[in-house]
Amino acid sequence: MIAYQIRDATGNLVAIHERHDGPDGKEFVWKQPDGSAGLRGTPAAGLPLYRSESLEESAQVVVVAEGERAADAIAAAGFHALGTTCGAASTPSLQALEVLRGRDVVLWPDADDVGRKHMTRIAGLLEPVARRILWVDPSGRATGWDAADADAATLGTLVEHAHELPTLAPEPADLAEPPIVWTVGDLAALPSAEEEYIIAEGILTRGGKLLIYAKSGAGKTTLLDFLAGPLSTGRPFLGRYAIDRERRVLVIQGELSIPEMSSHAQQLVAAGFTDDRLMFTRMIDLRLPNGEAKLRKLIDEFRAEIVALDPWYRMFSGESSDKPEQVGVVFDVCDRLLEDELVEAVIVVHHANVTGLRTAGSWLFEGWPSTIMRLETVAGVPAQRILTFEKIRAPSSSLLGERVAIALGDAGYLPVAPTEAAIGAGVTLARLVVAEAGGQLHRKELIARLMVRAHVKERAANKYLGQAVQARHLRAVPDGAEKVYQLTEGDGE
Repeated sequence: MIAYQIRDATGNLVAIHERHDGPDGKEFVWKQPDGSAGLRGTPAAGLPLYRSESLEESAQVVVVAEGERAADAIAAAGFHALGTTCGAASTPSLQALEVLRGRDVVLWPDADDVGRKHMTRIAGLLEPVARRILWVDPSGRATGWDAADADAATLGTLVEHAHELPTLAPEPADLAEPPIVWTVGDLAALPSAEEEYIIAEGILTRGGKLLIYAKSGAGKTTLLDFLAGPLSTGRPFLGRYAIDRERRVLVIQGELSIPEMSSHAQQLVAAGFTDDRLMFTRMIDLRLPNGEAKLRKLIDEFRAEIVALDPWYRMFSGESSDKPEQVGVVFDVCDRLLEDELVEAVIVVHHANVTGLRTAGSWLFEGWPSTIMRLETVAGVPAQRILTFEKIRAPSSSLLGERVAIALGDAGYLPVAPTEAAIGAGVTLARLVVAEAGGQLHRKELIARLMVRAHVKERAANKYLGQAVQARHLRAVPDGAEKVYQLTEGDGE
């Protein structure tokens, strides 16, 4: 076993990275400076580069290798050397790369496709940091070959002949990094979803993807405010659902004006959410995936642990949100932020379709998130909202399908006793049609019957159905790809 000490530029011990070599290959284990296991939520990408404390101010040329062993080999040959510690599938943060500012940087990739991609991503982040970026070419070496496999003479020759960063051709799909395969025992030993809860009941987990949606004017952004506020302070969400600890939350607003953003901030401050961990920025020109580097830089610079995008469509660069292949590239950016451990969770705000009961656009808006919360107005009760936990992937959560009546007060959104809404003719008819069908009816059939009975078009029938659900006279229950609408208790006899 080899224990590598990861220190910052001032010499403070930040973490210990243990390498265990065995008959089945190598294994790495992270430990705290006190010897306790894990990184306690700190992403490996945010750790300093290995040997950062050894870098002299006068060092003009620095070699960056993949991993501690390779960095030690280069240093032993007489060069200033640092090593990445996050693994080739991830990328060091800008803060970690700051020690390279103003220097010539020689990037030494391992002789494999993953290693080349790793160093290419680092090169992109170093462009505004390094004075010059050079590249060691390991072509012709055995797969996985690195600096630790070379003798001193070869090391010196390769560094001295480093050249400008090459333009790399797109990687063929069959050269992608192979998937990890676990035995059932190994998989069961990993942290479970319940152990990774950020908000109780699995509303948000580490690596989680939460989507809030509603019709225009229902208050999506305000709900986001009073979700981000508790996440930044550790106060319970809705005054009810515990949060494990406070976090740095960055809300990226793409729609509101600055005065409108200020009004929202004033509401948060009045409710006691004043911690500097809650941050906002206005980016009306952020388009993903093209703006991914800009987004990553912002997250890294402000050390955000959770990022929220409001609203989704302002971050979209495609032609149609109905096309999954165009929607997917935006969600791919969010997935990469999570996979690279740049953030712990992503929150997205989106619009509902005309019924208010489904997300607008592609099926990916329902397939991608781990949690979906739907916000609805209450007919006849302007101050009240209904928050439905439409999807929660966390297996032990009891909130799936739960509807909570909430109202905005001095302390933010809090649960209230549901107020009976005024019942319109459309609600009465929707309830009657379901009752006549025996108490439940599939959505398509229900809409068709409403159109015939009320002599209205589909849009109006959808509105009646939505109002009946909001008034809590009907409830929607998933049935495969469809939904079945049922009478609520006490409404069918």
